[in-house]
Amino acid sequence: MELLTDTKHLKIQLDDVGRQLLYNTIIKRYGYTSSANYSFVVRDKRYGVILSHFPKAPYANYSTALSFQGYSNESPLLQAVFKLIPLIRWKARRIDMAFDSSLPYEELHVVSPPKKATKKCYPTSLYLGRESSPVQLHAYDKQEQMLKVRGVKTDTWTRVELRYRFEPMKRVTELTTEDFAAAKDYWILPDITAMPKKLQDEVRMLNLGVKNSVTRTTQAKIREYGYEYGVNLFDIITSTLETKDINSLLYVPSKQLGELSS
Repeated sequence: MELLTDTKHLKIQLDDVGRQLLYNTIIKRYGYTSSANYSFVVRDKRYGVILSHFPKAPYANYSTALSFQGYSNESPLLQAVFKLIPLIRWKARRIDMAFDSSLPYEELHVVSPPKKATKKCYPTSLYLGRESSPVQLHAYDKQEQMLKVRGVKTDTWTRVELRYRFEPMKRVTELTTEDFAAAKDYWILPDITAMPKKLQDEVRMLNLGVKNSVTRTTQAKIREYGYEYGVNLFDIITSTLETKDINSLLYVPSKQLGELSS
């Protein structure tokens, strides 16, 4: 499985000069709206980038928020933001680690972690953990999502995301492999068709959320099979970060900063 990043939420506390400079050079140029939470919001809808400035909450510990996606690197707005305020100055609030497979979603199985976690199963997606948890797993049929949401046809594509939330926030330059160590508890079987037929049928019941029909003994056997033959997500993270730094995993500009258009 290939490791990428998907949604990133970053925040920063700018001083008065920095706030005014951001407003004059980017916010006024790209046009803005306001929202219930921010005085100024700039969006690049095509590339999934949102820049929010001046939070309305009276005691916010940041002045500016930025969210962007795995497909946002080509965004002129994002490039302009990082030219003015380099990535290394930001703090991470949320980072989604994405693990991609070219096998069908129906053949994937997420081995339930030893710790009890809230589980929600749907026909083409699965959630483990609450949305507010420090880490939440989301597995889904990415091919179907791309067609429904963006009208784009792709080859077979399954994605597993580990959504990390940092509280308190942590500076991007201070992130280490250990900040993602919760992935040690998550094992994936990308292709359950390789399992013994009887065990495979039980796994399909679990994937449909019909947990009560599968005995605890069988669930333990499935977990043992997953540990022996599955893929550990932390292993993928550590092997990737042996050849990449976290900054380049979060954002790879399509041009050198000196080539950005004014």
